[in-house]
Amino acid sequence: MNRSSGQSNLAYAGLALAGLALGTILSSRAPAVKRHPRTARVVAVRSLAPRKPRPTVLAARRLNRAAGTLAASVLADSGIEHYRGSFK
Repeated sequence: MNRSSGQSNLAYAGLALAGLALGTILSSRAPAVKRHPRTARVVAVRSLAPRKPRPTVLAARRLNRAAGTLAASVLADSGIEHYRGSFK
């Protein structure tokens, strides 16, 4: 393996990790509206009004997000190291 292909593989792994992080951030947001299941019309719901979560809930969400990001980086690093060692 020459150096340029190793660098391109590392770049691909970095892009994949960035995509995972972006997907995690975008999927954690709540929907803006709620639709009625039968009529598909938008229903006004008071529970969707923005409110501040409790500090423990906020801390738990941040911890879960950090753990997911760390797990993704460990997976990417392990994959790169196994690739470099020909999966041995």
